[in-house]
Amino acid sequence: MKKELNQTKKEFEEYKMRHPETVEVKHGKPYFIRSTTKSSGHRRPGARPGHVPSFRPVPTKIDAVRQIPVTSCPYCGGMNLSGVQEERVRIVEDIPPCQPVVTRYVIERHYCRDCKRLVEVPVTDALPNARLGLRAMLTVVWLKVGLRMTEEAIPKMLERLFGLKISEGEVINILTQMADAFGPYYKQLIQEIRNAPARYTDETS
Repeated sequence: MKKELNQTKKEFEEYKMRHPETVEVKHGKPYFIRSTTKSSGHRRPGARPGHVPSFRPVPTKIDAVRQIPVTSCPYCGGMNLSGVQEERVRIVEDIPPCQPVVTRYVIERHYCRDCKRLVEVPVTDALPNARLGLRAMLTVVWLKVGLRMTEEAIPKMLERLFGLKISEGEVINILTQMADAFGPYYKQLIQEIRNAPARYTDETS
């Protein structure tokens, strides 16, 4: 029994050396984790005394002014109120509720006696044969390329924030249309990069 006890103590000491309180094991190797105990030099969070506070700048343009009257006491519900003693001003910035703007274009067509055909002025707010405007399509591209959102998440975000309902297939179609529309400009950028005197690459994933 003494032999087994000594062996158990030895194994336990080895275990404590491999697994102290501030060490965890990952893939068979120990790695350090932050201790849960506070250090003696821990200071209170927040700015130090005398530090100049930083506030959100007050907007210079006010879009609307709302008066907040007091018709009854918010504490006791009493109606025995005096006249206005003072006023307090509070500035609040918010995002306006958005709804899709549907525009019906009435396109005039005239017969050109020189070309011998009907002519019309193209609509510049949308790509040819597109049911969505350029702002909506560019937003889809920005969400996909700029923010790396998935085709499944983009329709949910557009419907929740802007009330615009599109399908995942429309997202893919929009990306294809915009890629075709910006194709010449993309090739121009590639040529400018090739002709540049210096090029800096980013090899990260």
